[in-house]
Amino acid sequence: MISSSIAQVLGYASSAEMLESATGRQFGVVMILMSVGMLSGFLILLPLGKKLCKSVDRSAAENGGSTWKNVLSGVFMLVMFSVYIPILLFTDNVQAAVMITGLVIAIGVGVLAKRPGLAWLNNFVMAFSMLGGLISSLAWVRIFG
Repeated sequence: MISSSIAQVLGYASSAEMLESATGRQFGVVMILMSVGMLSGFLILLPLGKKLCKSVDRSAAENGGSTWKNVLSGVFMLVMFSVYIPILLFTDNVQAAVMITGLVIAIGVGVLAKRPGLAWLNNFVMAFSMLGGLISSLAWVRIFG
């Protein structure tokens, strides 16, 4: 999403077009902005994460073991999906294809993890789906780009 937004700001129709004709300096700007975007959540969690977790746990303990943290977590994920999924699916074919590829890989790894002796795969579902999505993006850019 960030690369598509930057591509539009730089005057390209899509991130695929930017891949073909952008300069190294423009790619540097994209990488820096993407890094800042990824690190911002981590930097916010450093000072506030522990306090937020303790607050939710304390609230659950005060309410007799109520599981409000599960409700809040579910609502948070629902909001994230309702905001980002339409943007990913309807703005760019490459982004939609990468997301669907990652989803298929995650489901496949989850199914494999249910087999005896493969439970360790549960620890790597996200890693496999992200790597698969990244690798597949090269093919999707060639197909849709």
